[in-house]
Amino acid sequence: MPIRMNPGSAPLPESELIGLAQAGDGDAFATVLRHHDPRMRTVAYRILVDRYRMAAVLHAAYVEAFARIGSFRAGGDFGSWLYRIVYNTCIEGLATPAPTPLHRTQGSMGKISTASEAVGGALVALRLDERVAVVLVDGEGFEREVAEQILGMSPATLDEHLRSARAALGQALRSGDS
Repeated sequence: MPIRMNPGSAPLPESELIGLAQAGDGDAFATVLRHHDPRMRTVAYRILVDRYRMAAVLHAAYVEAFARIGSFRAGGDFGSWLYRIVYNTCIEGLATPAPTPLHRTQGSMGKISTASEAVGGALVALRLDERVAVVLVDGEGFEREVAEQILGMSPATLDEHLRSARAALGQALRSGDS
């Protein structure tokens, strides 16, 4: 899919932009990232369930991706390659304490008010490996083979994580617990 580097410029194929990025063109890399960023934000937020941590993790992931762009194979799926970096950075980010801005410490601990918050709460209650599997396959629509590659899981392991996550999500959402 062609992507415009600047408003009014001719669109370039993603593969061309990646080639420019591999040659050190930061603007080309930023253009490709802008194209993929909404999906990366979605998956990072669903894994981390914290907007502040998500922002920090995505920044670190994008810096790492630019540093490693030379290792990306021409003809490969850049989105899957970037998801793998974001996923690994999310896992590393979960190992560090989350920052707690002052306004978040004063927030209400009231009842969940939206379906999105209910799903978010139910996702948090899942084991991390289950959460990531269901986010990639059900939330992001990845084919199972791609999700297996991103997560480094066998088909049987992915199936088990999906089965367990879906059952737990269904029960949590039916009962209103999250």
